[in-house]
Amino acid sequence: MCSLTDSPRLLNRVPLVQVSVCSAMSAYRKLSLPFAIPFCRGAFLRFFSDSRGTVAIIFAMTIVLSLALAGGAIDFGRWLSAESKTINAIDASILAGGRILQLASKTDADAVAAATLYYSKNKTDTLASDNTSFSVNNNEITSTTTSTVETPFLKAIGIDSLPVNVTAKAVLAAGSNAGSHIEVSMMLDTTGSMWGSKMVDLKAAAKDLIDIVVWEDQSTYQARVALAPLSYFVNVGSTHFRSVTGRSVSGSGNRRTCVAERRTSDRYTDAPPSSRN
Repeated sequence: MCSLTDSPRLLNRVPLVQVSVCSAMSAYRKLSLPFAIPFCRGAFLRFFSDSRGTVAIIFAMTIVLSLALAGGAIDFGRWLSAESKTINAIDASILAGGRILQLASKTDADAVAAATLYYSKNKTDTLASDNTSFSVNNNEITSTTTSTVETPFLKAIGIDSLPVNVTAKAVLAAGSNAGSHIEVSMMLDTTGSMWGSKMVDLKAAAKDLIDIVVWEDQSTYQARVALAPLSYFVNVGSTHFRSVTGRSVSGSGNRRTCVAERRTSDRYTDAPPSSRN
C-alpha cells in the first residue's frame, strides 16, 4: 500500500482520476432515466399480458353473486309456497265461518270461532310471524293476514324476511244481500230403503238446507222450498188432507191421510182439488 504523498507521480495523476470519476457519474445520471422508463413500461406490460390465474380471479369475483342468486331462489320458493298455503287456508276458513252464519241457531261469534279453528288446522308452518284475524259484519265474514317468512339466504344482502299479506271475504247471500228470489225443490226418498237411521239423517239434512235457503228477512227477496217425496203415496196428515183432496178424513190407520197424484186431466193443471178430481 502507498499513499499519494509517497509518490510524486501519483500526485501528478490525481486530477486525471477525479476527472474520470466525475465524467462517469455524469454519464450514469444521463443514462439512468432513459433506461428506467422502458424497464417500468415493460414490467407493466408483462403484468397485464400475463393470463395465468385469470379463472381463479373470475371465480372469486362471481362466487358471492352466484351463491346469493341460488339462495334467493330458495327463499323465494319458500315464500311462494307459504303464500299459496296461506291463501288456501284463509279461503277454507271463511267458507267454514260463512257456513255457520247460514244456520239460524248460530251467532257471529260462532262463525269467527269456526273460521279460526279451520285456519289453525290448515295454516302452513313456514310463517315466522302470523297475524290473522276474522270479523263478521252485516252477513260478511272477512279475514286479514299480515305475516312474514324468514329468508336465511337473503339475510346476507340485508333482506331478513318477505311479507305474506292476504285478505279474503265471504258474503252470505241472504235477506237484503240475496240479490234475487230463490226457489228450491227437494225430492226426498221416503221409500222402505230409507228405514231407520237413513230417514233420520235425511230429515236432518233437509232441515239444514231449508235453514240455509230460507232466511228470516223476507221483506226484499223471498226464498221458497218445495218438498217432493220420492214415493207414490204421501201422508200429508189430517190437517192438510182436506185442503189437498177436497174430502174429509175417513177410516182408520196412517194411510187414511195419504194422497197420490191425480189421475185425471187436471193432474197437469193448477185447478184446485175437489171430490171430482
